[in-house]
Amino acid sequence: MDSANVYQHIPTPNLLKMVGVLRDMIRKFLVEEEKYPDDLKFDISLLDLIDIVVRVDQRVDYFKFFHQEMKVNEAKRFGLFVYWIVRLRPIRIVDDRYRIYPNSSRVNERFALHFLTAGLRKLERHQSLVNDKCLQGMLLHSLRYRSITLDAMMVLADSIR
Repeated sequence: MDSANVYQHIPTPNLLKMVGVLRDMIRKFLVEEEKYPDDLKFDISLLDLIDIVVRVDQRVDYFKFFHQEMKVNEAKRFGLFVYWIVRLRPIRIVDDRYRIYPNSSRVNERFALHFLTAGLRKLERHQSLVNDKCLQGMLLHSLRYRSITLDAMMVLADSIR
């Protein structure tokens, strides 16, 4: 097989930088958005974060190889991250004070929605998601209880304006 047809792994420094950004976003999200205390006990699986970054990169590479005319734009890339965050569930609240707190069991879905909103805000395509609490609620419910395919999540993220 020709080396041009083989997936090229993300260079380790780039991978570690992206994992660090995700980890920092999660920590900030838990304290600033979810209003957990600074001393909250939680785990972030670094192996899952690495897996998320690699899987997103592999899917983008897949599109380049098999769909030369299709581009994975930034919104679709955010959708890929949302899919893998929800699927791999890298965040766990292990603090006994929040064992039965409802948001603790949905922290990955809530972070995924936060991640999507932050990404679309960067693209100035976030207004409908930010302003529509019903849409946010339906999306959170769907992320938690419905099966959303990878491609559907990409299209959904790209369709939000």
